Amino acid sequence: MPVAWKFGSVASIGWEDAFVARYSSDGALLWFRHFGAPGALAHAVGVAAGPGGIAATGTFRTAIDFGEGPVTPAGKDDVFVVMLDPATGETRWSATLGDAQWDRAGDVAFAPDGDVVVTGEIGSKLLLARFDGAGIEQWSKLTGYVFGSASEWPAVSDL
Repeated sequence: MPVAWKFGSVASIGWEDAFVARYSSDGALLWFRHFGAPGALAHAVGVAAGPGGIAATGTFRTAIDFGEGPVTPAGKDDVFVVMLDPATGETRWSATLGDAQWDRAGDVAFAPDGDVVVTGEIGSKLLLARFDGAGIEQWSKLTGYVFGSASEWPAVSDL
């Protein structure tokens, strides 16, 4: 069933979809992208604009298509990062991180050299990962423990 909002209506692809929208400085909608699949759960929680485009991160629970074909989570929930073309909203690249546990995205930002940095939680460990402009994972670090589990506590939420 389409969801009505200020700029029109959007039909959900899945049960809960992640979305990213870009607006002009005067508030006009330039483009709208949403990611989902029938029965899928996805939440976008962080977005950043930088030299490589517009990066978004979030969490997904079931097979989903970020614009390059369906991907399946490794576990219960996994982290995604997707790079969108700033002019069109088309996917330039996407990547996922996760294990068999509940994983949660935190935030996304651009490093001074244009790489994309993502925070979150994998299992009950804090996540920090870096991707280059082509979406190739440069490194990822898991450190410390979060009290409880990702389903109960928020991950690192700001960069």
